Formats: sequence, C-alpha cells, structure tokens
Amino acid sequence: MLDLDPVRDWLVLDVETASFLDLRAVTADVYAEHPSTHVYLAMMAVHCVGAGSSPEGAVDAWRPGARLPAHLASFIRAGGRVVCWNAGFERAIHRHILGPRYGWPDIDKSQWRDAQANSVASALPAKLAHAMLAIGSDGLTKDREGNRLMRQMTVTEPLPGGGWRRPHETPENIARLERYCAMDVITTAVAYYRLPALTTTEHLVWQCDQDINERGVYLDTGRARSMSQLAAKREQQLTERVTELTGGELTSVKGHPAFRRWLHSRGLIDEDESVNKVAVEKLLARDDLPEDVREVCEIRTETGKLTSLAKLKRLPDVLSSDGRARGLFAYHAAHTGRWSSRVLQLHNLRKDRRPRAVQELCGMAIDSCDLESLDAVWSPLDALSQSLRSLVCAPPGHDLISADYSAIEARVLPWLAGDEAKLGLFRQGVDIYVRAAQNIGSTNRQLGKVQELALGYGMGALKFAATAEAWGSPLGLKEARRIQRAWRDANKPVVDFWFLLEAAVRGAVEHGYGSCGRVGKLTVRHTGSAVTIRLPSGRHLWYHAPRIELSEKVVPVVREDGRVETKTFEVPAIKFMSAGAAGMREEETYGGKLAENVTQAVARDCLAHALLTLRDTIYQPILHVHDSIAAEVPTGAGDVGQFERLICDLPAWAAGLPLVAEGYRGQRFQG
Repeated sequence: MLDLDPVRDWLVLDVETASFLDLRAVTADVYAEHPSTHVYLAMMAVHCVGAGSSPEGAVDAWRPGARLPAHLASFIRAGGRVVCWNAGFERAIHRHILGPRYGWPDIDKSQWRDAQANSVASALPAKLAHAMLAIGSDGLTKDREGNRLMRQMTVTEPLPGGGWRRPHETPENIARLERYCAMDVITTAVAYYRLPALTTTEHLVWQCDQDINERGVYLDTGRARSMSQLAAKREQQLTERVTELTGGELTSVKGHPAFRRWLHSRGLIDEDESVNKVAVEKLLARDDLPEDVREVCEIRTETGKLTSLAKLKRLPDVLSSDGRARGLFAYHAAHTGRWSSRVLQLHNLRKDRRPRAVQELCGMAIDSCDLESLDAVWSPLDALSQSLRSLVCAPPGHDLISADYSAIEARVLPWLAGDEAKLGLFRQGVDIYVRAAQNIGSTNRQLGKVQELALGYGMGALKFAATAEAWGSPLGLKEARRIQRAWRDANKPVVDFWFLLEAAVRGAVEHGYGSCGRVGKLTVRHTGSAVTIRLPSGRHLWYHAPRIELSEKVVPVVREDGRVETKTFEVPAIKFMSAGAAGMREEETYGGKLAENVTQAVARDCLAHALLTLRDTIYQPILHVHDSIAAEVPTGAGDVGQFERLICDLPAWAAGLPLVAEGYRGQRFQG
C-alpha cells in the first residue's frame, strides 16, 4: 500500500450517476439533491510523488454499499488534495449523497482542486476531451462507446407506485461504465499534471468562486409566479389584439416570416427586408405610418421582451430545497478571465433604468398580480423584463448591500496607457462621459459614454455610428467620422498604447521562444507554444499557437464627406488559437482588440481582489454581475460606505488606479 503524503500527493475523483433530471438543464445542487439521483460508482487514482508514480497509475473503484478503501479515506481525512474535472459537480454529489448516504469522510473546501479551472485559466477548453486535444493527449479520450453507454445509463424513469427505475442498469453495463470512468480519471490526472497550475492568488479566487456558488442567491419565488402569470395574460391580450387589427392575417408577431409578409402586403417594406428590432424602430419613427400598423409594430416591440421572460420557466431548474439558487457562476468563462452565468444567466438580465417610484408601483402591481394596474404604470412586458433582477432578494432577516464600479474600463484603459492627464480628471471627480461629450460640442452624456466605451479599442467610424445608434444616440456617418477622429486626437496615449501592444505581440511572434518585451505595466513573452501577456496582477492572458499570416481585408472606410469607400488591403495579421465550445478555433487580433483584452482582464482582477477582500468580513458575496458585487448581511448590520471602501481597497499592483464604486442597501438586487 502506498504511503501517501497529504501535502505533496493528490487523489483524482470521478463519479458516475443517473437521474430523472437532465444535468445539462439544471444546476449541480438541484441535480444532486433530487430523490431520483443515484451514484453508480466512484473511481479514484492517486498520484504519489514519493513513489514516483505517473498520473496513469492504478485506479480504485467504489460502489454503493462498499467501504471506501482505507488508504484513500485516511488520505482525505489528513487533508489531501482531491482533484476533479469540474469539481462543482463532485462537490455537490459529495455534499448531498456520498457524505450523508454512504458515510464518506468530509472533504474541506481547501482540499478541492479543479483541473478544468486550470484549463480555462490557460485559455484552453472547458471540455476534457477538447482540452486533451489541445495539450496533445487526445488518445486518452476516444472511448466513444463508453461515452454513449454513460449517456444511456443516466436515464431514470419514475415507477407507478413510487421510486425509480434505471432501464440500462445491468452488471455488464456497470462493469463497462467502470472501465470508461477509469479512463476519465486517468485523463483528468494527466490533464492536472500537464496543465499550468493556478497562481496562489488565482487559486484563492477560484475558492471564492466555489464559496459563492455554494452559498447561492435567494430568489423571490412568489414574485416569480406572479410575473409568469402576468406575462401569460399579457401575451394572450396582445395575441387577441393583433388578430383583431390584422383581420386574422396575423395571430402573433413573434415570428419573422408572417410579420414580414404582412408589412410587405401593406407596401411598407420590400419582400426580403429585415424586420428585426432596429427595422421596427425605424418604422415607428415614420410620421406617415398607418395607426393600425403602428399599433402592431408597438405590440411587436413589447412581445420582444418575452425572450428575457423565458428565464422565469427555468427557476425550478436552479432552486434548491431551501429556496436558494446555487452554482450559477462559471469561473473564467471568457478569455479575459471574466465570469459568465449558468441556467438563469444573471449576467444577461436587463438593468432597471426606470425612476424608483415607477419601479415601486410596478412591484406592487406585480406582487398583487394586477395586470390592469401594471399596464396603467408601464408597458407590462417591458416592466416585467426590467423587474427580473428584483427576483434576487434578501432572505428574511437580511438586507442586500451592493456596489457597482463606476466606469471601470474607462479608468483602467488610461491607467494601462499611462495617460496621466485623463487619470487626473477621474481623480478630480470629473464625469468623463460629460467631458467627452463637451469635447465634441455636445451636452449628450450618452454620446460621451459611447465614445469612451467604444472608441477606446480602435473602433472605426462606420461601426461607431452603428453602436451609437444602438445606444440611442444616432449619428450620420460624417459626424461619426468627425467624433472618432476628435476622440483619437484627444486620447493619444491610448492610441499609442494600441500600436505599442500590437508591436510587442507581433515582435514576440516573429522572434519566437524566449522573446520578451514590456508595454507599460504589461510584459509580453513567447513561451514556445503561446504568447502570453503578463498582467499587473501576475495573471497571464494566453494566445496559443500564434503566427503572422498575410490576410486580405476588405474594409469599408468613411470619407470626410460621409461617403463609404471600400478598400482592399493585404496585411500581416496576428492569428492564434482560442478555446470555444467545440474546441480550439482560429482567431485574429490587433492592437485595439489586445487593448480591450487587457483592460477587461485588469477590471476583472480588480473585482476578483474585491471578492478576496470581502471573504473574511460580514459582507459575504452572493453574486457578482459584470462590475458589481452584492452581499447579504443581517438586517441593520454593515454599512454601504464601508462596503464601497472595501471593494475599492486596491492591491499593490493597482497603485494609482482611481477606482470608485457606488452602492446601495435594499431588499432587492438592482445591479
């Protein structure tokens, strides 16, 4: 028997289960606590440094009813590392099944490691098979027959008299599943062995992520039911009204083809013209639009909110038995390290920008399920859509304290570029969006905001015009070009930063392994298989298999008079491989895009540092959405000002970054 060292050695764990629930549609916690969920087996392999064993060593099997091998139980009790691929799933299974049902020893949160986290933090795929392809060990993951069997064996059916039936559970299939799972364990071990480890700080960030996912958010299920009922009633009303207005030609405006044909029959659009959101808004802007068409278009605009309201149907997929939704956040889901959301997609919920009095009146109408009162205050489906964030609320006896970083990307970019003049404006408390508008002779703050958030990454005049229109500040192409040029003239350090960063990456690719260069606070290095950009925090952005390749580009250029001229260029483009849902894919980058990457990455690292700062305070984070953080506190405890100061308490690497946050206290999440 191996003499295992809990400090140096590690154990790989993989569990095979079956359930009436589809794990792809629910959170791991909901799946694990469902009464139908059954563990077929667990496979474990130990990497023993002292014995010189390789990750491909012997695998131990455990099945329900058996005792956990003594040396593995002792290793776990001694605090040894437990490695999984997507550890959140095994943690949930251990919490709800392996521990309480089968007496497995406790596994402290400090013991868990996640090979998947190591993969995504290195800009490699989140799926094990794709990650192994990327690191050159795909031969370990080709058991397609075993994969098909695993999927079959998850099938679970309810029995008429109660209980559950698993139609594919046979001794032969379980033995075959064991062999398949053993290969997954070995593959995970090899991945963990070969992938770059998380830095010490980043491992703590991952632990914070796991804590937040296990803590969960409390949801107002009563309000959610009312919202679902109101949405159904309103959709029925609108369906009946559209049918009446069109004489039965339309019974819905949700689909494109029938709506397009109806508008074409009225002589308002061409037969193949778009009927998307922007096209409908342009129709509504016409003074000569017939009133019945106007009303149908307005209904089309309102019913567009039903897409976001579909999230209401997903609540049972995320709600644990205590009314909390767990496992909603995906660690390092973007190349820059930013998080995304699972199932409910909290990151995609609209901000409620209505006046506070309107929000409160609509909330009262929603809670009483009063569609008539809601309609009297606001367009009902839009009101419901903007109220989705309010479903995240404080449990009884608690409040939410939340804060949002103010214009964080607009602050980080000049900090990275060394633009001291612009940083000085932030330190003086100048509203940078108002100042940007003033620089072009405008009082439109929204136009100033579009400039700062869009033009900072090298956007051209044509795309800037489209972006400004989408943000509610339409511009002619001539004006868009003038503003774009004026912004670049006023922000030369940032423009220089684009070119210096691109030149550094290009130089690293051209000079190959070992080449290194600095751009302000960043270090660019060629590692042999990738170019990395070392961020001020010490974390890296990875650009795998980089190369420079001649690429022909057809570019629409806006001339000074506003006309668009198409030009064709042949340029040496920087290309690299990045992780996608289907594995590694080719991407192209340039100075503005690189600047966007590092800016968003540094903003992410500021938020990550704030999560670490809060973990030992009363402000236990329950969620973070983009650049905002929310925590639950007992009623009367805590202080908004202190919370703002804590999350703006910068680490040493961020010295000089003028970070500011604006917070609030309340019962519901505002974002």
